[in-house]
Amino acid sequence: MRPGVEVGYVQEPPTWAAAQRSWAPHHADLAAQLNALDGSPFALVVDAGDWTAPAAEVPVGEVSAALLGQLSAYSHLRLSRRLAVEEVTAPDVVREAVVQVQAAVEACPAFTAMLLASGQLAAPS
Repeated sequence: MRPGVEVGYVQEPPTWAAAQRSWAPHHADLAAQLNALDGSPFALVVDAGDWTAPAAEVPVGEVSAALLGQLSAYSHLRLSRRLAVEEVTAPDVVREAVVQVQAAVEACPAFTAMLLASGQLAAPS
């Protein structure tokens, strides 16, 4: 057991087939963008529907397009920042972690490209 607080971004494919068809072409870009966050406290986490039992947790600097292809049967794709219980001493600690997550997601436009490709997000007009 690893008690802690997880702050992050979650992206859920509409279906497994959509993840294979629509998201796979963006795996190389996403891997490169996540690799650029190397040294940060983030990890890519995937699960098959149970948030408490990740199928895989990989530091962002170790993510590859091949790895993303192997993990594409996931239910949730998460960019995660885990805080140990001892770190959460005030609300500002969590607020700062949320700001870091937002900046990290903005540094990875492939997340948005994947949502556009699967039709989960409409392109701005």
